[in-house]
Amino acid sequence: MSKTAKDFEEDLIKDILVGGPTMIPISGKVAPEDVGTLLEMIKGVVSRFVASNEVNKESMDRLRAASTAYDQTRIDNPFNAGDFVTPLEGYGVKYAGVPHIVLEALHPTQADASFNGQQDSNSYGMYNDMRVAVLIGGEVTAFWAETYTYRKMSEEEIAKLDAKGDKP
Repeated sequence: MSKTAKDFEEDLIKDILVGGPTMIPISGKVAPEDVGTLLEMIKGVVSRFVASNEVNKESMDRLRAASTAYDQTRIDNPFNAGDFVTPLEGYGVKYAGVPHIVLEALHPTQADASFNGQQDSNSYGMYNDMRVAVLIGGEVTAFWAETYTYRKMSEEEIAKLDAKGDKP
């Protein structure tokens, strides 16, 4: 039996108030007069979560597009070292719109699925076929990624970013 939004909301509230699996115990940390505000915030988060998971034609088309993109990256890696790429919006990858540089792009025959960690992790079973670097807090941070969750940045986007800071 699947949980309803109301069940999810009640479980989340109970977990937070008594320090359950959410690991956000607030008992003794939130003034009693603020608990009502906190509960309203939780209800807002739950309603947005439920609304964002509504299944309709648009969501089905997005899943089909993701499948097609994934299939294409199993044939050939669309990126090369030195390309500027950015995560696609809506693919669960942080920093969409922020430039990343491709450090290494593996041919599909070289890439290997990563089965490290927990099975309920979104990185479990990732087909890491590209190493990218991004600036986070001023630090160059490199990591492996799946190409189907990225897009190549246009020359216009790159030129616009290159020009920022050239102006007095």
